[in-house]
Amino acid sequence: RVVPLDASRGKHDGRLVDETTGCETRYFRCEAATGGSFVRPSKLDAGHSFVEALRARYATMDAPLVAPEGVFRDAFANTKRGATKPIQFAGELSVRARQQLDEGSVEACAERHGGVCRLGDVRADDVVALSTLKTV
Repeated sequence: RVVPLDASRGKHDGRLVDETTGCETRYFRCEAATGGSFVRPSKLDAGHSFVEALRARYATMDAPLVAPEGVFRDAFANTKRGATKPIQFAGELSVRARQQLDEGSVEACAERHGGVCRLGDVRADDVVALSTLKTV
């Protein structure tokens, strides 16, 4: 798939020249000489669907606890005396209970920087969760 760029953002015009044979191969065409770029497939991020992002953000009640025993593992706050204190998370299960998508208790959500690029496949059980959202 070819995505047009501003001329100042690219580095190529869609052709490569083999250094050993001198043969030219054209992969795509651009209006500007520097209007395109070659990108390795491993560097691409196709993003997530909105439904996938919601499911990842709002854990189910039976999901593993983020802070077992009320303390985050490997997370510490620095004190002004230079010591460290573990960060506590009080009420993880009660917070999680108020954020259950399947129960329809989530009315508003924010998905900043979530890489959302499409709505995605909506399952029958997603309809309840999505129908209660008033603000996105």
